[in-house]
Amino acid sequence: MNPSEVSVRKVFSDSLNFLNFKIKDFLYAYIATTVIFLGLGILKQVVVGPSGENNLLVGVVEFVFYTFLTIWLFVHIVELKKPGHYRNLSILTFLYLCFRYILNSILYGLWVFLGLLLLIIPGLIFIVRYFFVADLSIYEVDSDVSLFHLSKKITKGHIWTIGLVLSVLAVFGMLSFYMDFILVGLKLHWLSLALKPVDSALFIFSRIVNVHLLLILLDHLRFKEHSHSLEEPS
Repeated sequence: MNPSEVSVRKVFSDSLNFLNFKIKDFLYAYIATTVIFLGLGILKQVVVGPSGENNLLVGVVEFVFYTFLTIWLFVHIVELKKPGHYRNLSILTFLYLCFRYILNSILYGLWVFLGLLLLIIPGLIFIVRYFFVADLSIYEVDSDVSLFHLSKKITKGHIWTIGLVLSVLAVFGMLSFYMDFILVGLKLHWLSLALKPVDSALFIFSRIVNVHLLLILLDHLRFKEHSHSLEEPS
C-alpha cells in the first residue's frame, strides 16, 4: 500500500483485491446478510397493509437491523485488515459501539442539515467533510481527538476523490432501491425478494469500499504528518 496515494482507482482496486483474497471470510457474512434482507422484505410485505399501517414499526425494525449490520461488517472488515484492533470485543462493547455510531450519525446529520439551511454548497461540503464521523467513532474508540476535527483533517484535499467514490456507491444503492420500489409497485413481490441476494452483495461491497477509503485516508494523513516531522529541523 502506498500511503502517499489517494485515488478512486486505488480505493476500488484495494477493495476488490481484499474481497478476492478474503472471499471465504465473507461467506457467512453474505449468508447472514441475505437472510436478514429476505426476512425484512417478507416482514414488510406481511405487516405493512395497503394503506401503509405499521409502516413506522417496520421502519424502526429495519433501522435497528441495518445499523447492526453496518457496525458488525465494519468491525469484521477492520479485524480482517488489522487483526487485534478490537481487543476483547464483548457484547457490551459492541452495544457501546452501536451507541457511539448512532449518536455520531445523528450529530453528522445535524451538521449536514445546518449546511443545507445556509446554502446547498456548504451542505454538500459538510456531507463529504464529516462523512467519516460515525465510522471514526467505532474505529478510533480510545482516541481523545475530536471526531469532527479528525474527519475534516483526513478529507482535506480529497473532496473530489471522496465525492466520486461515494457517488459510485450511491448510484448502485439508488438502482437497488428504485428496482425494489418498482417491483413492489408492480406487485412483483416474489421478484423483489429474489433480488435480495444481489442487494446483500452490494451492501457488503459498499462497506468494504467505505472501510478501505477510511483506512487509506488515515494512512495518508499519518504519512503526511510523519514526513513533516522528518522535515522539521532538530
